[in-house]
Amino acid sequence: MNYLLIIIYFISSIFIFASFGLIINKKSKVFNEGRSIDTIFIGLSVFVILSFHLFFIFDLSKENIINIYLLILVLFCLLNFWYIKKNLKYFINLIVIFLVFFITFSIPALYYGEQFYVFRGNYWDHFNYLSSSMLFSKYNYNELRSIEIISNYYNFQNINSVIIYRPFVNFFQSLYLNSKYFDIFLVAHLFKIFLIFLNFLALISFLSIFKKFNFYQKIILSFIFSISFFSLYVFEIDALAHLGSISLFLLSIKYLYLLFDKNKKKNFLEGIYLSLFCASLFIIYPEIFCIFIIIAFTYLISKILIHKNKLNIKILLFSILFFLIFTIFSFELNYKFMLIQLNQALNPNVDWWGYFGAFIFGKKSLILDPDYVEIIKNTILNKSLIELLNQFYFDHIDKGYNYLLLNLIPSFFGLYYLTIDNTINNFKYISVTLIILLNIYILYILKNNIEYIIRKNINFIYLSIFLFLIIILYLLFNQNFWTIIKIYSYCLIFIYLFIAIDFKKEKFNYMILILLIIFPIYKFSFSNNGIGTYDAFPSIIDKNYKKNINWNLSKEKLDHCKSTFTSEKDYFINRYIEIKSIYYDKGFNASFSENTSENVCNVSIINKSFIVTSNK
Repeated sequence: MNYLLIIIYFISSIFIFASFGLIINKKSKVFNEGRSIDTIFIGLSVFVILSFHLFFIFDLSKENIINIYLLILVLFCLLNFWYIKKNLKYFINLIVIFLVFFITFSIPALYYGEQFYVFRGNYWDHFNYLSSSMLFSKYNYNELRSIEIISNYYNFQNINSVIIYRPFVNFFQSLYLNSKYFDIFLVAHLFKIFLIFLNFLALISFLSIFKKFNFYQKIILSFIFSISFFSLYVFEIDALAHLGSISLFLLSIKYLYLLFDKNKKKNFLEGIYLSLFCASLFIIYPEIFCIFIIIAFTYLISKILIHKNKLNIKILLFSILFFLIFTIFSFELNYKFMLIQLNQALNPNVDWWGYFGAFIFGKKSLILDPDYVEIIKNTILNKSLIELLNQFYFDHIDKGYNYLLLNLIPSFFGLYYLTIDNTINNFKYISVTLIILLNIYILYILKNNIEYIIRKNINFIYLSIFLFLIIILYLLFNQNFWTIIKIYSYCLIFIYLFIAIDFKKEKFNYMILILLIIFPIYKFSFSNNGIGTYDAFPSIIDKNYKKNINWNLSKEKLDHCKSTFTSEKDYFINRYIEIKSIYYDKGFNASFSENTSENVCNVSIINKSFIVTSNK
């Protein structure tokens, strides 16, 4: 029953977004029936910009904001009854697609339980997002920024920064933390699935650029993307802002293309829509907005310098003006944070690349050994790039990874789980032959698509690729490996399209799609303590957190408690207990006081499980 209620929450959100979009389109009449999905994302953009200002600037409570949106939804339904009746089939189809998608993605969480969904591949970010979302659900923003309130939550690492820098997606998640009957970690996991569904719809819309694909082909291509490495990488590393931005990233690029390529006449309304998409993208995730700026720059430069097209400067300036109007009040929360992130991007001392980028060398390599990673970290600044690569390669050869180089291309293109490692004794020559054939097949696809791009003079694509290669080479020689991995993760959707589609024929590369479908089966077909298949994919930082602990602190265990405390010393165990306690309106104390008359419960781990004992 709780799961069904959560589904209703998310369906209601989609209808709120659609209401915004349909109301705007009713006045502007920019969208035709072929672009009806786009109304959802116009509504989402309005929702992001409006919610940001209501909560973070005008300090409205979350409850008041929800009431405003529900009122808008009700008024829309009442005032547009005949419109809804006329388009009832569209709304029913949307609900059916959502239910099939959402339930399919929920299967591992529902089957394996909290051990699976308590956190995935990045518990640091996950706990930061969830703790701040929980606080946004309890306090107005100005209350939360006061010392009197926030000082009560200093147990959460960097909580002052978490609630200040690009905090919108944290607030977005908080809107679903309403019912104490839902497990907060399950809601957080399902919220990520909801964001993937929005990305799924956005890709369907984006694929309208390819004229030969029918609606069902777009659904298939979008669904395979959603369950493939290219989408689940972001999902598994708990990169919530990144996950929440992909849909708006795609719509921003699509409307840049529509505005300056397809529309020959002035269209200020589509300029406003582009501004809405860009502004909401920036509010959610300024880092990926920087990638959009690079793409937009190369696109417009190619139009002016190569194709000698005359751009409508008025529409361009109009779009920029509205973007600034929509985002100017986010200076403290987003603009300043973007500058901090750009500075960090040039810092070679950020050493998270090993965990997040290990897959590039195949499903198994020495990077899975923490001791080896420490050796590389300690020597990385004392060696040139050539020396470092040479050491890395021959260290692997010494340990039997003789075919490491054959893994690079398949891994880069999302097929790391089909690579070979140092354990291929049986069927060795068959395995090597297959991986060579896979390399050849991928290179063949790349050759055909690159030839098509050159022949059709799609200059902005290879200009963008060239510019990104220059940036990556600079970062590579500066040993900014973490930034390279971030850029790679931002471009995953385009890497997917580059190998999944034959650009010339506008047809599927079926063999690639079949191979990509294997991934979720390989990864999640068994629990393994909630980890799934353990390999180089970033699904768990420290596997002992799931092997040695059963994450099973339920609401029922805490019902009789007034507050909780724990003697456990581990940071994440403590924060897990604290999040659950605060969410269920229980106090949390760092230690036990014998002078209290309250029913204080001690939460401890005994035989791997969470045990609650009362002092009464």
